[in-house]
Amino acid sequence: MTITDLDLRTPLLVLGGAKSGKSTWAESVVNSFAPPYIYVATAQGFDDEMKLRIERHRERRKDMWETIESPAGLQDTLKSLNGRSKAVLLDCITLAEQLVVFGVRRA
Repeated sequence: MTITDLDLRTPLLVLGGAKSGKSTWAESVVNSFAPPYIYVATAQGFDDEMKLRIERHRERRKDMWETIESPAGLQDTLKSLNGRSKAVLLDCITLAEQLVVFGVRRA
């Protein structure tokens, strides 16, 4: 499958190891379509390494994306986006799941 084969009506799940380039690749897929773009971020900066990773993600997206921080209440966040944008990138479902299972903490 190539980027040109994708249709925004079908969700795309990107899998890979930690720090393997999943976010960068997913952003490139979304950027191949016309804006607006929405980035739903679930990460929280609990330590310096995560804070740096979050900042790098923000810098890479710049002003082309609307970013919604949603470490909790993800279902409600996604429902609220219905019809607002053709492309929504959720990063990262694993972190969102961990917060549900182990409890939400605020950074």
